[in-house]
Amino acid sequence: MDDDAWLVKSSPYRHLQLAGLSWARRDDDQTAARTPFIYVPLEHHFEQNFHVRHRLERYGAGRAMSYADAADPDRLARAIVEQASGPASFRPVETDGAARAAAMLAELL
Repeated sequence: MDDDAWLVKSSPYRHLQLAGLSWARRDDDQTAARTPFIYVPLEHHFEQNFHVRHRLERYGAGRAMSYADAADPDRLARAIVEQASGPASFRPVETDGAARAAAMLAELL
C-alpha cells in the first residue's frame, strides 16, 4: 500500500480536497471538491467536448486542454502553474437535486 492509500480509503474524495491540482478526463469529483484541475477531453467525443465543457464553464471550474497542448511540456507547465497558483473560485455544486426532484414528483401526484 502506498503512502496515500490510507487517505483515499479513510474518506472518499478527501484526496481531491487536499490536492493542489488534479488531472482529469472528466470533472465531477474535482468540481464538487473545489479542487483546481486540468482536464483533457477525448478528441471527437461529443459529451466531453460539449456537455461536460458547458457544465464546467457554468461552474467556472477547471481548465480544458487539447491533447496536443497537454503533450507540449511548456504549455502544460504554464497551465499547471496557472491552475495551482490560486484558490479555486468555482461556484458550489448543488446538493439538493434529489429533494428538488421529489418535490416536482410530489406536485404531480
